[in-house]
Amino acid sequence: MPLQELENQITRFEANLLGVSSSQNTIPVANGVFEISQNCIGFQSMIVLIAIIFSLSKPDLKKKIMLAIQGCIALFVINLARLYFVLWTGIKFDL
Repeated sequence: MPLQELENQITRFEANLLGVSSSQNTIPVANGVFEISQNCIGFQSMIVLIAIIFSLSKPDLKKKIMLAIQGCIALFVINLARLYFVLWTGIKFDL
């Protein structure tokens, strides 16, 4: 699934928070570059969450949809925080 633009948007967001430069989906750190790829954006976690929610017999479909939307938003925000922490650690400690 082509998610390059989402990767680029997340990269720019994280770079702006940290006050560093970015290019496409990469952020330079002390000993190289950090690349935000499809595996970094949390998409797979969202798919697993949706699969779990819709495999349950309860609640009804409308509640399942709302749970899936809320869960995906929560996972996305948590993932942004995780990426920030990883990048901050790499920049702060020259990793």
